[in-house]
Amino acid sequence: MTKPTIIIAEKPSMGRAIADVIPGVKFSKNGYIEIGSTIVTWCVGHLLENAQPEEYNPAWKSWAMKDLPFPITQWKVTPKPKTLTQLNIIGSLLKQAGSVVNAGDPDREGLMLVNEVLEYFHWTGPTERLILNSYDTPSVKKALANLTPNSVHDNLYEAAKCRSRADWLLGLSATRAATRAYTRFEDKTVISIGRVQTPALWLVVKRDLEIDNFNAKSFFTLAAHTNTQAGAPLILTHEPGQDNRIWDKPIADALAAKIKGTNQTLSVTQNKIKASPPKPYNLLSFSTDANEAFGWSAKECLDVLQELYSPEYALTTYPRTDCEYLKSEQMPDALTIAQACLGVLPEAQAMTSLMKPRKAFYDSAKVTEHHAIIPTMKKPWSGLSGKHLDAYRLVAKRFILGLLPDHEYHETVAAFTVDGRTFSVKGEVDLNSAQAWIALTQKKTKAPLPAIANGEKVTVNAVKVNQGKTSPPKRYTEASLCQDMASVAKFVTDPVIKARLKENDGIGTPATWQSIIETLKNRRYIEPMGKKQIVSTDFGKELVKTISPNLMAPGLTALWEIALESVAKGGMKPEEFMARATTFVTQRVNEMKNATIKISPPCQKPTSVQKSEGPHSPRRATQSKSSRSSASKSRSKPMAHNPTI
Repeated sequence: MTKPTIIIAEKPSMGRAIADVIPGVKFSKNGYIEIGSTIVTWCVGHLLENAQPEEYNPAWKSWAMKDLPFPITQWKVTPKPKTLTQLNIIGSLLKQAGSVVNAGDPDREGLMLVNEVLEYFHWTGPTERLILNSYDTPSVKKALANLTPNSVHDNLYEAAKCRSRADWLLGLSATRAATRAYTRFEDKTVISIGRVQTPALWLVVKRDLEIDNFNAKSFFTLAAHTNTQAGAPLILTHEPGQDNRIWDKPIADALAAKIKGTNQTLSVTQNKIKASPPKPYNLLSFSTDANEAFGWSAKECLDVLQELYSPEYALTTYPRTDCEYLKSEQMPDALTIAQACLGVLPEAQAMTSLMKPRKAFYDSAKVTEHHAIIPTMKKPWSGLSGKHLDAYRLVAKRFILGLLPDHEYHETVAAFTVDGRTFSVKGEVDLNSAQAWIALTQKKTKAPLPAIANGEKVTVNAVKVNQGKTSPPKRYTEASLCQDMASVAKFVTDPVIKARLKENDGIGTPATWQSIIETLKNRRYIEPMGKKQIVSTDFGKELVKTISPNLMAPGLTALWEIALESVAKGGMKPEEFMARATTFVTQRVNEMKNATIKISPPCQKPTSVQKSEGPHSPRRATQSKSSRSSASKSRSKPMAHNPTI
């Protein structure tokens, strides 16, 4: 008798979507679906978690400072009690399996989620990997036809384990040490420390302090009023950047007096500009636009995209991506996808003859774990509404923009220079806005300049001196905080670290940003201000003032991510990464052991303390609408590593 192939999906909805496209009679059983010689089963998010400290040593339950950091050499995972039944079902299926397909989500956590179950049950048989970026039927069929050996992803799995273990080690060791060092332990105030959450809090506090301590400073710009030789009015302005601003009014007045009434020779340049459309969305760029358009939080953005990706909708592709490119082999599907989403974009229907995929956006070399967020080939139904329709329209329009021609225009710049200070004016002559991507946006083009020739002389009839004031930085929104978490090199002053960081090296991942922000809120470290902004609390400011700079430095945390990427690519051994992480944690804990400062608890304690980013990143199965309320209540229970007092 042929042993069956067991396909293990990340969640039940994914399992059913896979089973739906496999030909044959389907028999639904408890925890799996049987289709001939294929059995489709599923996890329910992470079925396993890193063991708690007391499971290594009962004495570690007391949060004693002498036990920190935890000296773990052999890592343990334990079943989650709520999903133990499903874990055992998978275990029994593996006993009869001839081969296995890992169908976890297409990122390192999705790979780990299934691989750790296989490792837990000591599975060593043939294993393949299913990479599923979208749930529409054509995409699922294509993914099933293009399985790869699971072993190809071994290094990525090692990186996932390193991330999980190192975050656990830092999160639990530093949280316990900080709580012991900086609070009256009997008050039961937990000071949570995390590799990503603590630098993220530092960013918010830093911004708030810059605003609180900001002193506005006056600067001056000038506008020279002239007329062309044909008599048309022409105003050229001197508005230099901050490095070359005029800060003293007497200097501005002297320059104005010097050029008033003079004849100036204009330098006129003209260039044909081709403006390309924006790339398809990744999670960050989608969240930025959705926050601006609808005021959505980072969590709302991810939640609605996750639902549109789920088999219940299957309208958009995998959301937890930082990639803005698509694979080359996806290019033939572009126009089919466009047709599928035109029903919710009536403004684009007249432009179908102009649509053509551009090679610059379809580049397999720039796609790693998963591609950009785009619509699937499934047509949205007429009942799609609310947030789902708003989000789908954003994704669909962004995709359609990328199929349309560049916006072309002639840009004319007229300028003259006096004493090294340039006065200039720009104008545009549109060439094709009605037949280009800009036709579907609200972008405005500059007005054209009057007819003017290079070398033409104009008389400065009047000069107006305008006073402006410097503005403080803007308060963070969740979207702008995610942007800075994604690109932290600009905050790094150490030249060695800065040199190693690229501008797009960040802290955390698109999959974790929203949960980090929610954690900061739940800890009462930050709070909303108005509809979109977030600010740090006094408790958050006091924590940043007290904690070691090494725990808050985003550059060091970004280097951790670079090291994890090196593990994923086979450049660094997992043992080396863990040794470095252990050394870092040991140094931070030892610093706290010598601390003498106490932090005042927040005025109002949070009703719950959620799990840190340490043990496993939050990874839950997609829930039905009816179950979300009860699930939300279950997540409000105290975390397992609360102090035992």
